[in-house]
Parts: sequence; structure tokens; C-alpha cells
Amino acid sequence: MRAGTIAIVLALATAACSLGDDPGSGDTSIPAVSDPRVWVPSSEDYPSDFDSIPAEILADGVVTPAELERAVLASFACMEARGLEFEPEIKYGASGWIGSVGYSLRAVTEEQLEELSALAADCEVRLTEDVWEVVRTQIAQRDQEELLQEVIACMESRGVAVSLDDSADGPSGLHRLAPEHFDYCWFAAH
Repeated sequence: MRAGTIAIVLALATAACSLGDDPGSGDTSIPAVSDPRVWVPSSEDYPSDFDSIPAEILADGVVTPAELERAVLASFACMEARGLEFEPEIKYGASGWIGSVGYSLRAVTEEQLEELSALAADCEVRLTEDVWEVVRTQIAQRDQEELLQEVIACMESRGVAVSLDDSADGPSGLHRLAPEHFDYCWFAAH
């Protein structure tokens, strides 16, 4: 018997991100992916009613580490319901956020592997794609907000008074306020 391997990897952040240690805490800061712990879930870990899970998770517009895990397990439940034989693996960062997801499909021929891969991909897209997109958006928003806060703090340390109106346009508003200080602080923050 031949085994094919499919892996889905999303690096959630760089080592510079701050971490929350409890995956169920509701902390939506995005962790560094370091010191991973590996979990190989089994059928007993999969939710039985998986089709409604993405809508439940996305209802409030925020994804927590526990919700992301629930979506991934829902995709595994879907794969199992379609009769796929596979070995799943979830790697976590030190804070409990998922760093990567992978699975090995059991297939006899290349043609069978392609067919099974398409079934697995359908489960992933249907049950995790929108959830991952919200996680990616959270990362982007957090990075932009943190960067602006660093630039504002730097500009203020250089004697520039920054108001909420100045930062409402993001970087361009701060640049108009004091270009020479903004340029220095922008590059210092990167």
C-alpha cells in the first residue's frame, strides 16, 4: 500500500509576537510558532455534527485558538465521514495556537491519491477556509495596530503631540503631521 501526504501549513506569526498561554482564554493575540507540541487526534476527538461548526465559530467575527482547533477537527470529521483513511497531525506553538495542520492519506495508486486528495480538500475548504481567513485578518490587523502604536510612541518620545485624529488615517496621517519624525520612527519600528 502506498501513502500520499498532504500538508497544510500556516505560520501564524513571527517570534516577535506576544503570547497568551491558555488556548481557551479567548486571547486573540497571534503567537509565535515555536516549541511546537504535536497532537495526533483520533476519531473520538472529532465532532459528530461538523457542518454547522464554521458558522458557529464565525458568528462573532473573532476566532480563538480553541475555535480554530474545532474547525480543523471538523474538517477531519468530514474526511472520515467520506471514508478517507488518513493520519492527522496538528502542531501547536507554545501558546496553544495551531502552527500547522497536516495529514497523510492512504492510497494504493496515484489516481486514487488524486481522488482522495480532492475529497479531503473539499472538506478543508468547506469547514476551515473562512476560519483561517479570519485568523489571517486578525494577524494583519494586529500587526498594523501594533506598528502604529510603536510609531506613535516613538513620535511622542521625540516631542510630537499625536492625537487620535492624526492616526485615524494610519501611517499617512502621521506622516502629514511630522514627516521627518514619522520617517525616523517608521523605520525604527520595522
